[in-house]
Amino acid sequence: MKKTRTPLQIALLPHLFGDDEPLVGDLVEEWPRRSNAWFWRQVVFAMLAKARATASAALREPQRLTGALGATAIFLILSFQVVVAGSLLDDLIRRIDRTQMTRIDHPEWLLFFVLLSLPVAWFIGRAIGRLHHRSRAATVVITGASAATVGAVTVSVLSATDSFFPSAAQQTAAGMVFVLGLLIGSSSRSPLDRQA
Repeated sequence: MKKTRTPLQIALLPHLFGDDEPLVGDLVEEWPRRSNAWFWRQVVFAMLAKARATASAALREPQRLTGALGATAIFLILSFQVVVAGSLLDDLIRRIDRTQMTRIDHPEWLLFFVLLSLPVAWFIGRAIGRLHHRSRAATVVITGASAATVGAVTVSVLSATDSFFPSAAQQTAAGMVFVLGLLIGSSSRSPLDRQA
């Protein structure tokens, strides 16, 4: 019985082991004589070996870690700033108009809100990516306003109390999703952008 190799599995190999052509060639060549379980075991083992080698090299040369650690730290700081800006905006809105301020106060809606904020953030990120070259000031204002608005809505979803940070961990997680969407949106380019 001849085994069929799915295009997804074959196409996945160069992305996983792009610079290791002998490994990819050996896996593709040996796979028809072996089971699918063997193939996936080999892929997982090769990925673990590659991750171990990369980690070992990073420990020998710590300067390799600075870029990744710096990017992670900036991401966490930006996410927490979304929480702070949202809480400040929410507090300002409550001070301005206490009598007519309505709270959403449905913590169970947080997951829906977070999932909705990801495509919104991607769209805003795309717009920011295009606007960035024309006006950096407008880019900063739009990014900050959108982040503060998302943070304020997150506070409104989570809290009916008057506490300033009703759930900092949940707010930060929601902020991380929004910031990630902004980053993905601003870094992705459409075919029209590539032609320009």
